[in-house]
Amino acid sequence: MTNRAQILVVDDEPDIVEEIAEALIDEGFQALCAENVDTALQILRSHENIKVVVTDMGMPGKTGANLIGEARAEFKRTIRFIVVSGVVNDLGSGMENVSVLAKPLDINNLLSAVKAVLLESPSQSSNSQL
Repeated sequence: MTNRAQILVVDDEPDIVEEIAEALIDEGFQALCAENVDTALQILRSHENIKVVVTDMGMPGKTGANLIGEARAEFKRTIRFIVVSGVVNDLGSGMENVSVLAKPLDINNLLSAVKAVLLESPSQSSNSQL
């Protein structure tokens, strides 16, 4: 599959970012990486073609929920979010149209989730737990 969609990976653990990015690249995606929310927002500002953000929920300082809230407030384009969390049942408000993957992360599930959200039209909901 060579689909070249740009995917942003956000996690405070460099090894996890690298593992996810390599898997995405192996599947034909372009992977951009950030280790915190502020860097992720800067990347979103400078790369208007990012279609999906894969983010850890629990990071020091600003969380994945902060990233989703700030990105939705700032950017008018459709950005799909896939959250990786150890707690999938209680993510709080503002998590509408967000796909959730449980830790420990299964790379094949992540790749399937990325492909699924890329196939959705902007009006479809992706509030699912995988």
